[in-house]
Amino acid sequence: MSLSERREQLLTLEDAYRSCVRGHGRVVVVSGPLAGGKTALLHAFGKTAVESGARYIEANASRTERRLPLGTVAQLFRATRQAGVEAAESGRMLDDGVLAAVLHDGEPEALEEALAPVLRGLTQRLLALAEHEPLVIGIDDVQYADVPSLLFLAQLARRAETARVLVVVTEGLLVRPGHPLLAAELSRRPGCVSISVGPLSAEGVAGLLGELLDDERATVLAPASYALTGGNPLLVRALAHDVRFGAPGDPVEPVPGRAFERAVVSCLHRGDTLMRRTAQCLAVLGEPAPAERIGHMLDMPADVARRALAELERAALLDACWFRHPRVAAAVLDDMDPAERADVHEQAAAVLRREGARAGHVARHIAATERIGAPWMAPVLREAAEHILTAGGDTEDAFAYLRLAAGAGDERHRATIASMLLRAAWRIDPNGAIRYLDDALSYAHQGLLDESDTVAVARYLLWYGRLDEALRLMADLDGRHADPTGADPTRQDTRQLPAFAFPGHTDALRGCASGSAMHPAAASMRQVLKSLWTVLEDGPDGSTVQLALQLLQRSHWDGAMIAGSTMTLTSLLLSDRLDMAAVWCDRLLAAATPARAQTWRAILTAIRAEVSLRRGDLRGAESQARAALTLLPPRSWGILVGVPLSTLLRAATEAADFRLAAGQLNIPVPAAMFETPLGPHYLYARGLYQLAGGDPEAALSDIETCGTLLIRWQLDLPALIPWRTAVARAYAAQGRTGQARALVQDQLARLRPGHLRTRGMSLRILAAVSDEAMRPALLSEATSLLKAAGDRLELAYAYADLSVALDRTGETRRAELVRQLAQQLGIECGVPMLPQRSPASSRAPEAHPGTMLSRAERRVAALAALGHSNREIAGQLHLTVSTVEQHLTRVYRKLRVSRRTDLPPGLHVHAHPRRVRKEK
Repeated sequence: MSLSERREQLLTLEDAYRSCVRGHGRVVVVSGPLAGGKTALLHAFGKTAVESGARYIEANASRTERRLPLGTVAQLFRATRQAGVEAAESGRMLDDGVLAAVLHDGEPEALEEALAPVLRGLTQRLLALAEHEPLVIGIDDVQYADVPSLLFLAQLARRAETARVLVVVTEGLLVRPGHPLLAAELSRRPGCVSISVGPLSAEGVAGLLGELLDDERATVLAPASYALTGGNPLLVRALAHDVRFGAPGDPVEPVPGRAFERAVVSCLHRGDTLMRRTAQCLAVLGEPAPAERIGHMLDMPADVARRALAELERAALLDACWFRHPRVAAAVLDDMDPAERADVHEQAAAVLRREGARAGHVARHIAATERIGAPWMAPVLREAAEHILTAGGDTEDAFAYLRLAAGAGDERHRATIASMLLRAAWRIDPNGAIRYLDDALSYAHQGLLDESDTVAVARYLLWYGRLDEALRLMADLDGRHADPTGADPTRQDTRQLPAFAFPGHTDALRGCASGSAMHPAAASMRQVLKSLWTVLEDGPDGSTVQLALQLLQRSHWDGAMIAGSTMTLTSLLLSDRLDMAAVWCDRLLAAATPARAQTWRAILTAIRAEVSLRRGDLRGAESQARAALTLLPPRSWGILVGVPLSTLLRAATEAADFRLAAGQLNIPVPAAMFETPLGPHYLYARGLYQLAGGDPEAALSDIETCGTLLIRWQLDLPALIPWRTAVARAYAAQGRTGQARALVQDQLARLRPGHLRTRGMSLRILAAVSDEAMRPALLSEATSLLKAAGDRLELAYAYADLSVALDRTGETRRAELVRQLAQQLGIECGVPMLPQRSPASSRAPEAHPGTMLSRAERRVAALAALGHSNREIAGQLHLTVSTVEQHLTRVYRKLRVSRRTDLPPGLHVHAHPRRVRKEK
């Protein structure tokens, strides 16, 4: 290593050597922190002494050989390379010394007396070597030397004062002082010299880097390297190695790697055990800690822990009682075996608990032990998990805590843990939570869960479509709590959910909007449902929007948060407050992301996709709906799978991406979904897809079923699903203009003034089935409403229709301006089907090619267009391959194409649609 900052120490050693040559022996003690360069200085001086004509012998004391009598002395005699009788005699003396040390272990005075003749003989043999040439003896890490070896050094120091002998020992400072012999005998000798070696300065680090790297990189990296290593030469060398053999290119700052971590571990193992254990405690705690806490963890006085911290600072591993770099802490942790690390984590947990630390702080250490080592641990884990699930912490941590605590405690404790495991697992992935549902349900029926946990189980049953079980569980709970008005507010909230989610089974939704007696704390959910119903039935107003904002601002991270927040967001959505809904979706998503609650994120992302769709952002809607189905796969969505699927299906249909749309229809959905309002939503989206694909008959089947269910459930609210306009479009495609017009007029009569978007959409369809003279006025009103509602896609459609209507009434200049508006909006929305030429040359759209085919031919053609082989089509439609070939021959002839790839995209009607039987 560079000795540029060791010149003064080297000169002192050289001066001591010159005295030795003149017959005045010396003892030099070189002290300093761990890995501070003491060994390098000793080796450099040894080389200089040999070059000056001296004999140099060296021994390295080791902590692992501290109990080996005369181990350090034996190294010196091996280094003398004695031969023959002399070597045998030295060996005999050493054996006698070892025997004496073993016999008198623990008896200092007797030991010294027994060893005296052996030590005199060994000393004489070394001094005899100095008669022919100066003798330099180097002993590294003398603090680890065994006691008999220290007695030998004390005698040698006394005898060497008049001989040509120089003894140089390096001493690393220990947290607990070593044997007093070193200080008592060596340092008090007249010829004893002390040298201190400290860390390198910033300039010294730059100089050392200059020897190991090219000048340019050394100059650039020196400041950061000094800050990272604190001038510890061993760390500087290791860091330079990582730079040289790290990632290619010229780094702007040094990046510690494996060599650096190995150097850290080497530093710790050179020090005493207390320093290493102190570093381990800090690394496990993961934060700076007072000496008192370290002392309690290691069962030692605080002043000893304080000295250990100070020595780690002197070794430049710590700075202000914390690791200089994360890789230092990582190296300390990696150096611990799993059992050792678990023990330290358990000590940390116990100490922190005694200090009154938060449950979450203690639980992190309990979880790291992967065991319940004391009765108090399971309740702490449970408390920490409850805080996470309530306050929106990391759900993965809560799940890990609960898994560890599950096997401890009595039956009621295990029941509560089962309920919480279900709660945490559902937030991560509802499909994976199913394994915990039946256990929690069993505990609930046994009465081992409290009221809030029981109603939480009922909510999860609703998610999975298990309505009967949820109602039976609530009935059991009511049986144990006869007075519903005094029930837990969560139970009263949950009473409203079956009414909303399964309207075919109860009409309680209307009751919840009335003045029925409720627990005051249940007002939040009641307000949500009442606000949503008001928006649907009476239209939005300032008070309902203000209430929605207040409810969102009060959102908290409990089990019912997602239900209340999603319904409140839906209220904003149906109030045409799309910008406001988007902002709150994004805020709630930002809050849910750190919690790693995939279910919440997925639901909020699906709502965000619906907001984008209603704003006319087809690309955003598609991307967000896909993201929702990535965060949670379809099988995990339960009855809510209709939310992202319907949005993605409609977005793909509007963008004329029929292949993507058809793919969504192949995703299985639970039958229970069709007992919820999401069933009609799905049927509505599927019907619009079929209508766009040129199959009005199939579209009517789905959309009329949608309307029938809404009427039956008393949810026939156009602001919820404007199914009549979709039926009217299908009627118009079949030439049933009068029926179409009547349906739209019926829908308009049901709307309240605040339902701007639905009214604008309805007026656009009404214009299409009305006399040409009425169309400009109807469409002008539609554009005003849609502009106010913020739906750019529907506005683009209305502008496109208005441009055609104006062109036909002779207002060509205005028609061209409106057409340009339509086209620009269409481009922004990602719609490829708006007029691309002047309305003056436009004409009524031609019938879709699919209308030329029979239903059987269309089904075969649809599958062929999706890339299925004839054999696959035959298997799916239960036909022979020959029949499929005959159908395709007729399809090619009618459509004037010669191969599958030429089939028009509008044929992509799903090959085997999932039907819901139409209600009579």
